[in-house]
Amino acid sequence: MALVVKGKVIHNGKLYLTGEEIPGLKETESKRLLQLEVIEVDKKTTKGKNSTPPADNQSTDTSYE
Repeated sequence: MALVVKGKVIHNGKLYLTGEEIPGLKETESKRLLQLEVIEVDKKTTKGKNSTPPADNQSTDTSYE
């Protein structure tokens, strides 16, 4: 079971973006973030930020110039 960000979350000084997993949350922290609906339980996700790599035609570049 993984806890995945639904938007932008800053936790312990680190920015987590949509789809990223937040590791090492205490039970009280995860309950609070679930109640605020900023994270969700993703039973498919294992370790890592994303379990599904981007398709060949999708860019991973997030810079906007």
